Amino acid sequence: MCGHLIMDDARVVVVDPPNAPGMTAAIETLGAPKAVILTTLEHLRGSLYLSKALKVPLYLPSQEAGRFMDPAKKIAEKGITKYVSYDGNVDLPIGLRAHRVTVDTDSNHPYTDEMALLTTNAELIVGDVASGSSSGEILAGPETFTLTPDVQVAQAHFRAIRKIILDTKASTLLASHNQDIVGNLQQMVQRRESRV
Repeated sequence: MCGHLIMDDARVVVVDPPNAPGMTAAIETLGAPKAVILTTLEHLRGSLYLSKALKVPLYLPSQEAGRFMDPAKKIAEKGITKYVSYDGNVDLPIGLRAHRVTVDTDSNHPYTDEMALLTTNAELIVGDVASGSSSGEILAGPETFTLTPDVQVAQAHFRAIRKIILDTKASTLLASHNQDIVGNLQQMVQRRESRV
């Protein structure tokens, strides 16, 4: 797993950050910290600590209760009291734009509900919905975690992220797990579609 540090004119935002020694000093060395943003509450990792240490707002996605997690319970469990709830209508620091990724399968609750963040450089930062493989393919949902994924669930994840990738014209996928896809994301989506 990994997080991402995005800079714009010496302003720094960290997305889904891990909790690693020296992170605060490294971030402050690079520029002026502006925010800690999560794509999903499943990625709390080092976010609460970094938000407090850097004295910047913590942005949490407005998520639906899903099959595996209840956002209100998660926030209460972790004792988070100060945060900014965001969705696609909230202006985020350094020009980031949020896009809701909802994967429905067959229940009353979504299988996955998280945010994808688009940078001003057409990079799409995602949580658990997609990633790149070591062979350069785009993986979706459970394919990012297991070699034997539920095919229908993986296809539902791919359809959800595919729409956002095509709508935003994102060229790069910055993933919280596995590999990034740098510069040729549109081609990777087309290649996967041609295999189905």
